Amino acid sequence: MSPAGSGAPGRAPALAVVFASRTGRTRRMAEALAEGATSAGAAVTLLEAGDATPDALVAADAVVIGSGVHMGGPEAAMRGFLAETAPLWLAGTLR
Repeated sequence: MSPAGSGAPGRAPALAVVFASRTGRTRRMAEALAEGATSAGAAVTLLEAGDATPDALVAADAVVIGSGVHMGGPEAAMRGFLAETAPLWLAGTLR
């Protein structure tokens, strides 16, 4: 369940679920995903996009993102999250 090269043997994989939800639908999907992952043995951190920190992402073995769509694009909070964390993805810190 843990990606190659991450997570120590015997340790539950750490999953960060980052979401932006204006109407609550994406929040409910994120909560369901977190519940399923937790029941499968993962240590899950559920974060709203505006509250997610680079440290929380780096500490995770996997990051799942979800956003509602407004006017054909992700919500503003998710766009801000992606812009803020782009350097981590580009540097290979997150993969």
